[in-house]
Amino acid sequence: MDVSAFYRKEGSADWTACSIEGGKAKVKLVGEGTFEIKFRAEKGASWDEEIYKVLVRTTNTLFDFELDDENDTTHYDLGDSQYSCVPSTEWSHDGKYSLKISTTYSGDWAKVIYDTPRTFEDKFKLVTMWIYAPKDIAVVQIYAKSPTGNVTSNKISVAKGEGEYTFEFDKEIQTITDFEFYVTNASYFYVDSVQYQVSALNKTTIQERPLSKYAYLNKEFTFDAPIVSGADDSVDVSYEVVYKQAGDDDYTTLTAKNGNYNVTFTKKGAVEVEIRITLKCQVTSNYQETRVETFTYTVDVIDESSDPAVDDKEWGNS
Repeated sequence: MDVSAFYRKEGSADWTACSIEGGKAKVKLVGEGTFEIKFRAEKGASWDEEIYKVLVRTTNTLFDFELDDENDTTHYDLGDSQYSCVPSTEWSHDGKYSLKISTTYSGDWAKVIYDTPRTFEDKFKLVTMWIYAPKDIAVVQIYAKSPTGNVTSNKISVAKGEGEYTFEFDKEIQTITDFEFYVTNASYFYVDSVQYQVSALNKTTIQERPLSKYAYLNKEFTFDAPIVSGADDSVDVSYEVVYKQAGDDDYTTLTAKNGNYNVTFTKKGAVEVEIRITLKCQVTSNYQETRVETFTYTVDVIDESSDPAVDDKEWGNS
């Protein structure tokens, strides 16, 4: 008897063959959601097959509302009690279940409550979810309660139909006891695939490299920009370096050469140098996080014959 195995993402038309080792299918499931694994046994002209479903969730999943076991009635991390919300099979973005939220008056709440605080692997501010609404909802806002303090998100207008939405809390959180939805107009809607998102900017650091305090008049002054570390391929880093000499009304832009900035000051007196670093990361398909850090310095331009009585390290002349 020959036994073969295949897998596919639920809803896909095509199966992909996978290996069988020790009587078990060996497959690397990429992505999240419900996958199907099919075993097919053949002997001569006879055959039979069986399909099993596997739910793949990521470590940043807050809720997907699926059953922990098809033979159980426990939905994944749905809390110990709920208010104005219930698991539903009427609509889902991924899998079989979503959470149906029903509000009965303007400014109503729905919530999931934990008797024991729930702690996640990361601190986070961003929460994404899929929402299906049978009609437009003026404002949806989320809250989370924690032993260390509560957080509130921005307000989002939800359009009729299905869409992905990103909420941003006013500060980071890692442990929750309540997760709440606030709705301005009485309605019902569904949410699914609720995840927290951690931006790569959280792991990106900027190390300042202060400029020298003095520069010689009419001689090249060299300095380095701050060092950006920990930025992966999802982070876009840009530098803007400008300066303004004594008596100037406008700033002049500098361009790096071989990783350094070089400029010759032609006026004595204080020079303002500003280094602005902009980091951008596309955290989700509809949310880009931007972080801007600015470093400002004052350099005193003097004649070479002058003696400021400072250590050599405070000079930026080459």
